Amino acid sequence: GIGAAVARGRRVLPSAGLGYACAVALHASWNGSLTLATGDAGAWVILGAIVVFVGVFVVTGVMVIRMRQRERARFVASVPVIAPRYGITVEQGMVFTDWQGLLRTRRSLPRSQRRRFDRQHAALARLVALNARPGGPPAADEARLLAAWNDSLRPAG
Repeated sequence: GIGAAVARGRRVLPSAGLGYACAVALHASWNGSLTLATGDAGAWVILGAIVVFVGVFVVTGVMVIRMRQRERARFVASVPVIAPRYGITVEQGMVFTDWQGLLRTRRSLPRSQRRRFDRQHAALARLVALNARPGGPPAADEARLLAAWNDSLRPAG
């Protein structure tokens, strides 16, 4: 959809149009199946529609889970690569390279420190995403995100 188009540096409008068309088609199919579900064959039409739509839901869920896993792996692999460029220490970067360790670290923090940790994670994720863009990061965006990273290192207050 839209996110994939942005990540690949493609135009967004065709992807948004395709996503919208799919949503309309699925909605029309569901409503159509309910309209056809009259008479003796109605139960079979409903059963068939449920099977199809549950299948679509499961496939979509699997695709989203796989996409998130690839995104997470890309993030973890990118942190050590971009860390030296932005002056991120090995210790700061190591927290974010082991996903299970990252989750354990976050859970172990008091709520007030979790917000700071989340700001650091978000800032680093944005720097990783910016560096993944074709042609490299625009200087203005890079400076803004680096400032966000540096701000995330300061205690809230």
